[in-house]
Amino acid sequence: IRTQTVEDDSKNQEIASTTLQWVERQYLGQQFSGLHSFSFLGDDELSWRIGFAQSSRYEPDRRSYQYGRGLNTNQPLRLLGSVERRYSDLTENVYDLGVDYQSDIMLDDILFRLKTGLMYNVKDREVDLARYSNRAITDPAVDTSLTLEEILTAENIADRYVVFLGSTTDTDDYEATDETLAYYVSAELDLGSVSVLAGGRLESFSQEIKYPNQDSSNSKLDESKFLPALSAVWRMNDEAQV
Repeated sequence: IRTQTVEDDSKNQEIASTTLQWVERQYLGQQFSGLHSFSFLGDDELSWRIGFAQSSRYEPDRRSYQYGRGLNTNQPLRLLGSVERRYSDLTENVYDLGVDYQSDIMLDDILFRLKTGLMYNVKDREVDLARYSNRAITDPAVDTSLTLEEILTAENIADRYVVFLGSTTDTDDYEATDETLAYYVSAELDLGSVSVLAGGRLESFSQEIKYPNQDSSNSKLDESKFLPALSAVWRMNDEAQV
């Protein structure tokens, strides 16, 4: 339960806002990985990982409403506008795969290190959300200074003093997916006091959002980038390097 009272000078009102919320969160994850050493080009290592995770957020009922009165008055607080009730359910799955290969090759007194690998990651999310709210209560037969339990009674609803309507928008429910595929390769020469490394990463990314109730709002993003890398290190002595 969260309650906040503020003085709104623009509306000349004292407003007390209340939110009652219950949320359940859950996370499950599992990862498998391995490291293998062998001699093919030199001293070689192959590492891999496979992972899965699922997170969920369940909100079975969220209520928010406001009571207000004129500033610097002794009037009772009265219900302002409508009471919103919201129900939502979110589930997200993540799949991850990665492979890396490294080889250390000695060329006389020079170390040549080769690295390469790939990564594949997929996330998919599904959200279901529903909102309901009542029309503003203006009939004088209902005392809006009472508590919600005394206002939102079965009798007042049956007499249509209180009318509830669905206020869910067409974009409240959605399905989203993002997918990343990346490759990298690098080569390093270690000459003792000097080492030089060059490499690059190619990354492809796509993201798509679908609204089952409003196809015209669907959107998709596709992007590919090449990210180069170049570095050099000079070890001047045991205590300093550039």
